[in-house]
Amino acid sequence: MKKRFEMTREVDLVFNTLYTKYGTLNLTKKQLSTELNISVRTIDKYICQSVGIPNYIKMNNGRVLFPIIDVRKFLTNTFKVV
Repeated sequence: MKKRFEMTREVDLVFNTLYTKYGTLNLTKKQLSTELNISVRTIDKYICQSVGIPNYIKMNNGRVLFPIIDVRKFLTNTFKVV
């Protein structure tokens, strides 16, 4: 039970950190590239390949947004949070 509580705290920490840093519930490709330490072009490549990327929303104007809830899930499942 303790392990689950710790994971919840880690997940909340990631969510709160992203929300505080960007002040929005969705990240742009540029913001996501900063968090993942990769280029926007790499994100575009991952979107085309449908791999290695958090869930995203394609807007009618062609803009791509990444909900921080999904970014948080991606980060906590991919990277060790310290």
